[in-house]
Amino acid sequence: MHMRLLLICLVLALSACVTTQVPPSQIPSSQDTSFRWVPAHVAAPAALLQVPLERGSELPIWWMPHDAALATLVLFPGGHGVLGYDAMANAPLSPNFLIRSRELFHKAGFNVAIVGKARDRTELGLASRKSAEHSRDIRAALLRLKELAPKDLWLVGTSNGTVSVANAAIANADLVVGLVLTSSITKNENNVQSLKLGNIRVPTLVLHHSRDGCRICPPGNARDILSGLNNAPRKELIFISGGSGASGDPCQPMHYHGFINQEEETVVRIASWIRDTY
Repeated sequence: MHMRLLLICLVLALSACVTTQVPPSQIPSSQDTSFRWVPAHVAAPAALLQVPLERGSELPIWWMPHDAALATLVLFPGGHGVLGYDAMANAPLSPNFLIRSRELFHKAGFNVAIVGKARDRTELGLASRKSAEHSRDIRAALLRLKELAPKDLWLVGTSNGTVSVANAAIANADLVVGLVLTSSITKNENNVQSLKLGNIRVPTLVLHHSRDGCRICPPGNARDILSGLNNAPRKELIFISGGSGASGDPCQPMHYHGFINQEEETVVRIASWIRDTY
């Protein structure tokens, strides 16, 4: 009898776990009928916008509207926040995971906005991403995006960008409805956990590659973020596995840190999670 009660308790504990390991074979794909790509039909062409800031500078945003958008995804790349915009190609050329996956997010049925660093900043370090000024810059971007499309705003950050979006979700709670943190910074004095995560009151997805080799983004530490999200109405930690061809610095986008050759599956997982909140 005691053994039976012990087994029941163990099953209940496991069912309450919010950490999910997702092998590639179990991630929804374009061939899975549970996921549907939503191609745009009459949306305006993508364009580089410049949002004026109160101090006289400008904030660049790559804007991709979708005529049937469920929401607007506001993407924040890692590194120094550089878009890598090429005027001749009229496109951002950065290899950052979010930037190179922009078409997939768009195809998944969202407006897509990629936020770069302000023009008066030579770089955007982790300390700067935690600043009140940076949050005000992001607020200007969010208000402009609301003017362009009156849709819910979801902030999606990767690597250093996770500090930006977590900070912005706290400072701009009236504008943000959801948060996605990928390849989060967890082992630095200016990491995601150093923010007041208890003040985040929106659904939050923490997504990490199980083979991320970046020294300040160890996969196991991602659980610490989830522990701090005490007031998020929905939260989940998902580990992605798979991918191939990782090369270069483990902290750079062409490694597992940037979900190399696992972009489509990762985007589908994010898009499905967001859709499930509606």
